[in-house]
This record gives sequence, structure tokens and C-alpha cells, in this order.
Amino acid sequence: MCFNFIGIVTRCPLELKLKKTQHTKEWKGKIKYLDTVLELSNSSEVEEAVITAQNKMAGKGVGISHDLISLEICSHDIPDLTLIDLPGIARVAVGDQPEDIGMQITTLIQNYITKQETINLVVVPGNVDIATTEALKMAREVDPQGERTLGIVTKPDLVDKGVEEEIVDIVQNQKVPLKKGYMIVKCRGQTDINKKVSLKDAIQNERRFFEKHSIFRSLLEEGKATIPLLAELLTQELIEHINKSLPTLERQIKDKIEEANIKLEHCGQGVPETQEDQMRFLIEKITCFTQALSKIKEGEDVSVDIKKPKLFTRLRGFFNTWQAEIKHNESDVRDNLTEVCYFEYKYRGKELPGFVSYKTFEVIVKQQIEKLKLPAVEMLKKVAEYVQKVFIETAVLHFSNFTTFLELLRTTSMI
Repeated sequence: MCFNFIGIVTRCPLELKLKKTQHTKEWKGKIKYLDTVLELSNSSEVEEAVITAQNKMAGKGVGISHDLISLEICSHDIPDLTLIDLPGIARVAVGDQPEDIGMQITTLIQNYITKQETINLVVVPGNVDIATTEALKMAREVDPQGERTLGIVTKPDLVDKGVEEEIVDIVQNQKVPLKKGYMIVKCRGQTDINKKVSLKDAIQNERRFFEKHSIFRSLLEEGKATIPLLAELLTQELIEHINKSLPTLERQIKDKIEEANIKLEHCGQGVPETQEDQMRFLIEKITCFTQALSKIKEGEDVSVDIKKPKLFTRLRGFFNTWQAEIKHNESDVRDNLTEVCYFEYKYRGKELPGFVSYKTFEVIVKQQIEKLKLPAVEMLKKVAEYVQKVFIETAVLHFSNFTTFLELLRTTSMI
């Protein structure tokens, strides 16, 4: 992941896929954006193709777009590498830029650099204070340990005299440490671009610059300078990062496959074409459904969700509440027995001792039944609603792909 510090040259995320060819020296390119796929036959066509793509996606001018441009290049003299170039960070809007251009770019960059599988290249000009750069600050927010961040110092030819030693300290990872360290490169300047200096000549000029520089020459000797050495480092870093990320990626893929298999099992087999096979298929589906209901009824169902109680467990809770209500009513019954004993003592006629009249007994029993009636009805309602819920959930598991039949079961369960 590569994001610059200043200026907006890149106005859309640009994915650059470099592929090294082994048996041919032919240069080939392909650019994809929106619904457009364009073949490129020469490297000189790249710049115009990218500009055209950006203008179509972000409009002519200085606006940006979150849509990706994919540029694939195949050649014998390039490494196998994939980079994503992002717009440079802007603090204030200039010209026709929208007022929130800074926030737009920040959001776009964060969408990419927060991904743990990416390596972030923080591109910083050598003529600014790296410790205060916005790009490095953003990288540290998403990668505090600097494990995914590589610093790239540019424009060494613009470094003021007397400051070169500080740049050396930075590249040697002594000033603002990063675990992946720093590299320093000299790209083509605007003058070189205007003079149409080729990339091949620019790389040669870059190497001569570091070889002749009295201070920066040491960085070249340490393998920390020039674009070709940067490409080699990035290739090696990418290989190591892939190896490190593979176990996590493998686990994520297995989890996704398991989720997909569970969904496929729920879908079951496809509906047969012949009427006879369709009838047999329907009978099998209904049989599986009724068997599942039977297991739930017997308390033998296997629940996938361990946090969700079985039907028997939930119903037992309802009946335990009902039992508590009955026990609570016992005290009222004892009070009534006391009243019966007093009534028998005072008003007993020819009845045998211990026997009250039928009417008296009926009135007492009705009073107790009336007290238990409302709790009993409420308990029965809860049981019915929960059984209906389990019925519908089971139906969804077996007939989720058969909406009409599922709706029929829903309606039936509500009758």
C-alpha cells in the first residue's frame, strides 16, 4: 500500500499488478475501471490511459474517487509485485476542490491501510520533517508497532546542505524507528518528465546520483537506496508477509467453507424435474420435518446453538413457575379448612362428623379453582406460544427455500 505526502497526482486508488515474464521480452499491459477493459501495447500509453480513467471516475479537475483502477503490466524486466497507489494527503482545499477534500482522502486511505494483510509504504519527501508528517501519523494509528509499515524517503536531491546526516539517520532507522525500516529513492522530477527521460535512463541517473553523493553513498552500499533495490526488498517483504498471513488466511477460508457447507445442508437437494420424483422429494422433506419435531417432543433433538435451551428445558421452567403458584395457594386452602371446621362445629346437622354438605364443599372448591384459573391460563398461553415458535423455527430450517409451503405451515401453526 503506497500513499504519498503532498499533492494530488493519484485521484483514484490505482492497483498496479507487476508480472515478470520468463520466456518473452514482449511488454503487455491492461487497464480496468468501471465497465472498461483496455489493452496496452506500449509503456508510453500508460500515463494517458490512467489520466483518462481518473477523469471518467473522478471527473476532470482535482476531485477524487473511491473506485479502483486496476493496471496490469507484464514484462521481463519487472518484479512480481502488486502495489496500490493512493491519493496524497491534502490539508486544505485548493482551486475547485471540495471543502472536505482532506476528510475524503483520509477516509479513502484508511479503508486500505487498516487491513492487516497489507504492507503500508509511507512516502515522505526528504525535505520535510518526517516526525511530523501526516502520512506517518496515520500509519502509526493503524500499525502502532510498525510491523506493516515501510518508510520511503524521496527527493534526496532537494535536501538542504547540512541536513543530509539527519536523512541518513532516518533511513538507518535511528530517528523514527519502524520494524521494516526505510528506503531512499530518487524519482524523476518534473524537469525529467518534461524532457521525456525514460524510466531506464532515470534509474541509471538515480544510481549515479547515490554513487557520487558523499553522504548518501553509504546508504547505497547498505542496500537502502535506489528503486531497483526497493523493488527487491518489497518482493521479499511480500513473500514474508504472505507466509506470515497464510495460517490466518487458511483459518478464515476454512471458517467460510464451513459456513457455506452449513447453508448448503440447509438448502438440501435441488427439486427434481419429473412429477413423480417431485412427489417423492416432498414426502422425504415432510418426513425429515416430522422426525425433527418428534425428536424435539421427546427431548432428543441436538441443538446447534448451545446458548439456546431445548423445548423440554424451557417448558420445565414454565411448569416450575406453575408449581410455585400452586404451593403459594396452599396457605389459602389451610385457611379455608379452618373455616370449614368452624362451620361444621356451628352448623352441622345430621351429617356424619368430618363430612360437610355438598353445596358447602362445592363453594370452597370453586373459590380455590378461581384463584388458580388466571395463572393456569397464562401458563398455558406461554407454553402454546413457545411450542408454536419452535415449530416455526424447525419449519424454516427444513423449508426455507419453499416459501409457499413455509407460509402454509406458519398459517397452520396459528390456527
